[in-house]
Amino acid sequence: MTPLSSRPVVRAVPVLMGLLALSGAFAIKIGPGSPLSPRSIPPQTAPRAAEEPAAPAQPEWDHPTFELLVTASALRDAARRSDFSVTHPADLKRELVRLRTLPALSPAAAQASLAALHAALGPTGERQLAEARAQLERRAALQLASSRLARDEGLPDRAFYRLAFQVPGGQGTVQAVLDGQDFNPFRQGLPASALKLVESKLAR
Repeated sequence: MTPLSSRPVVRAVPVLMGLLALSGAFAIKIGPGSPLSPRSIPPQTAPRAAEEPAAPAQPEWDHPTFELLVTASALRDAARRSDFSVTHPADLKRELVRLRTLPALSPAAAQASLAALHAALGPTGERQLAEARAQLERRAALQLASSRLARDEGLPDRAFYRLAFQVPGGQGTVQAVLDGQDFNPFRQGLPASALKLVESKLAR
């Protein structure tokens, strides 16, 4: 005969087994590819730092075309002198005419034209050109000193206006050279007129 104290234990065993089976039926299986799998969670990446905008390119104020323009202005002023004299007037005139007809003016072409102009001037022409250039620079300095640039009223680069006060055509010519690649400013306008004035003096 079975003791009475063991009957509750025997009855509890089937109940416990049933609960275990029921819990297994509702268990969530997490396997490879499951949305809850650790491998399926994308790795956290640090936010990328915002890239700083590139600084705007600075104008090339030492561009050979600008030097050629200032030289043309000084040469025009020198040619207005009654004693204007050059060593090789025919060579100078030929170069001025060629410069006015070039479809484009690259930095190398501007350098070559400068060399040809100086070679044609000779000692007297170089001295007169230097004197005219110095006077041109003094005039530009006076214009800068009397303008709003001297009072620092937020106007653009002083170098732009210093150059504009020295080249034929002023601000328009400077901006056209900055905007146009291999642009030849001597084909028209005041730069062309400056060269023609020198040509007319050489023809006499």
